[in-house]
Amino acid sequence: MKIAKEKLNEICNLFALDGVESCQLVRHIDDHNTIIQINAGNKRYIVKLYHDSFTTKKGLEKQGQLCNTLHPAIPVPQRYKTIDGYFYTEIKVDGKCSLVTVEEYMDGTEIEIIDINVIRQIAQLLAVQHNISEESGMRFGYGTSWSMFGGNETDAFGDYDENELCFRELIGALKANNYDKQLIDQISASYLTQRGELHQIWSELPKGAVQGDFCPYNMLLDDEWKIGAIFDFNLAGDEVFINECLAIAVYLAFSHLKRDGTSLEYLQAFLVAYREKRNLSIKEYSAIQPLIRVLRPFRYERVDGIMEWIKQGKREEVELKLKETVKLLNLNYHY
Repeated sequence: MKIAKEKLNEICNLFALDGVESCQLVRHIDDHNTIIQINAGNKRYIVKLYHDSFTTKKGLEKQGQLCNTLHPAIPVPQRYKTIDGYFYTEIKVDGKCSLVTVEEYMDGTEIEIIDINVIRQIAQLLAVQHNISEESGMRFGYGTSWSMFGGNETDAFGDYDENELCFRELIGALKANNYDKQLIDQISASYLTQRGELHQIWSELPKGAVQGDFCPYNMLLDDEWKIGAIFDFNLAGDEVFINECLAIAVYLAFSHLKRDGTSLEYLQAFLVAYREKRNLSIKEYSAIQPLIRVLRPFRYERVDGIMEWIKQGKREEVELKLKETVKLLNLNYHY
């Protein structure tokens, strides 16, 4: 999508910014969004145009409120309001309507490999976000991609439960291909028991508005190797804090590229750093073991790998993974 300078000036006028001096296309994805960096009045901004079916006016307004509630306690970009007082506007480009937001430009270095220092920073910033969210009482009215116990009746955030879907998909494939019934039953019983324990306390766990994708690919490091930018609120929503905490911890510790140390050391470092900034309730503590046990073995990339082996008929490799899954579902974690 090519955006004429006149159209960008129209956007600047709507957000009470100076005229565009220069611009650069950052990203364009058909049927999703277009991101443009502009220079206006000796300042740099990020203009985002949304042309997908997922983004809503209400969601963008809530995102703007959350950004500006978190800013500057954590390094998220400030969102700008229009002359009408909204965090979004709507314009026509090539005859199609697009929702538009403008935010502060943030510079830095992309995070490709994490180390203990970076994982501690992420954990502490996440804890600060949760503290601010809890104090503000802000809510979106829908969940995030991390959400659990939504029922999976639709793909909408809050309904969608990736963890449960991964479990169902794997168990279904194992049964269809006549794998060891005893192993399948062990996995199912352990998983469902611990999900049941979590379900009983889920509604009592602290919850609030969050950025929704608090991961290194949405962060930048500054010159002192500190996290200086956290962006992309497209997946923002309401989440159970301990669920987001552990989902991110498990992803970083067991799936992300690391510089040194073991995965368990990274997991422990994350949880220790998080608790340095936010006190957990008794019920949150009780959720830690069962949550890690159901999250870790049913990360989608792990399940996808097993599913691929099933398709290829690699029975020996699959059965080794199933035995590992039984162990993971019963492993005691130290935190």
